[in-house]
Amino acid sequence: MTEPARQGPQPVDQLEQGVLDDTAPLAGLLRLALIIGGHAASQPLKQWALNELEGYGGKSASSIPDYRRPRAPIQADSHSLTWQRHGETISALHLPDITRGTISEEVTIPYGVGQLQNLIERTPPGQAVHLSLPGAAELRTLMSAMEKYRSRTIVIDDLYWAVSPSVLHGILDQVRTRLTQFVAELRWVRLFSSDDQGQAVRLNVAWSGVG
Repeated sequence: MTEPARQGPQPVDQLEQGVLDDTAPLAGLLRLALIIGGHAASQPLKQWALNELEGYGGKSASSIPDYRRPRAPIQADSHSLTWQRHGETISALHLPDITRGTISEEVTIPYGVGQLQNLIERTPPGQAVHLSLPGAAELRTLMSAMEKYRSRTIVIDDLYWAVSPSVLHGILDQVRTRLTQFVAELRWVRLFSSDDQGQAVRLNVAWSGVG
């Protein structure tokens, strides 16, 4: 007589265990959320988990969560005939006029959680992660040609946001916190929902409570 196959822990149970374990890889937890979203036909949950895994590159600005829009100083590397400077903090107002209203000290962090973790691990202690400004090559040329720099033979070598690794850690913490909120909401929905509600309905209700 064949014994019935034993079922292992369900994705929801695995996620609940994982969010309580700070050593559990975040990418693995997001893949569980992706599976759960698929089972529940929850497009918002699936899309969020996929974006956090793959990154928000090419996505509309409105789809990028606020926690991925930290503030960071704009810095420049430059040189003249007699000196070199690295990591000089400048105001967005020092940039060419074409950047007005498009570049500020608010920086969008589009990378997936795996890339963020790699950036943190590759950055030496005490140093910042350098994220190039959009159109940095053209902006360097335009700034070097501005009278205030050209008259002193100053050449702009690089323009970037200097993002502290702690800021990137904060983004990863926000992702883990949202997953934890989802599990907490799901517990609440399970407790107070009627028995005839399907799991898909419960999952969708729980994720809507996180939003």
